[in-house]
Amino acid sequence: MSYKLLLTGFDPFAGFHVNPSFQIAQNLAVHNVIAGVRINAFEMPTKWDVSAQILGQILHRTEYDGLILIGLAAKRSMISLERTAHNLDDSEVADNAGVFRHQQIIDKSSPEYLHTNLPVEKFASELTDDGFPVEISHSAGNFVCNHLYFHALNMPERPRDVLFVHIPPTDDMQDTNAEYSGTLPFNLIENFFTSLILKITNPLRNIESTI
Repeated sequence: MSYKLLLTGFDPFAGFHVNPSFQIAQNLAVHNVIAGVRINAFEMPTKWDVSAQILGQILHRTEYDGLILIGLAAKRSMISLERTAHNLDDSEVADNAGVFRHQQIIDKSSPEYLHTNLPVEKFASELTDDGFPVEISHSAGNFVCNHLYFHALNMPERPRDVLFVHIPPTDDMQDTNAEYSGTLPFNLIENFFTSLILKITNPLRNIESTI
């Protein structure tokens, strides 16, 4: 049996002309080289509620084993494995519909924080040893990325494995007016996700987790 994986990225937002998060997701789906893994990619709109509604529709139609949400974090210089989603929308930046949200609880019936089930500490250590600039993050922000992550972890249709990964800008981005903390090569980030997917889908991980 194959492992069915859903990758999502976002459309451009906040003045950026491109968003590499979906470009990478799409490349991985089109040029998939991972045996035993079937990858689908979808572009999420950078809109508060619409993004969660679309993800819910996708997961209701198709059953997936894993979900990796990818987002752009322009002020970060490393790839961030997001351990936690916060039950809060609170941003000074408007979404692509022009909507601002301040101190708004996402779901009043849910906990303040939800966490991925994946062993991000183990993955971060192994991926660092593999030569990738990786960190563990305990905050996915309070913008649409975090909003979608919280919903993904809270959905009854959620796949077994769910993780959000923030990437820094890629070296091919041409947004000269944007302020970056640093950039990484597009192929390096793409290779990172191939390695991450191999670790997530490794059948030995499930055996180790029961020992």
